[in-house]
Amino acid sequence: MLQKIRLGETDTLYFLGDAVDRGDDPVRVLETMMERENIIPIMGNHDLVAASVLEKLEEYDLTEKFATGAANHFPEPGLGAVIRFWRDDGGKAT
Repeated sequence: MLQKIRLGETDTLYFLGDAVDRGDDPVRVLETMMERENIIPIMGNHDLVAASVLEKLEEYDLTEKFATGAANHFPEPGLGAVIRFWRDDGGKAT
């Protein structure tokens, strides 16, 4: 995409959200935005949910929980619901 729009070093690109569930390689999109000072990301609702899920997931060993499908059994109330929401609505490419 950057080649298509010919984003130069003196240009500024404002990325208007929802990077985490778009296209084939959202991780590469995030990496590119972090590497380039002239790309200004603005979080969308899916990015916000993904960031909150990732922040909470740092606290838990999820290997067993996801292997057994036990997203309903997180110790913090509401965390299972947030994870299910992200998984069902924002956790896959659209």
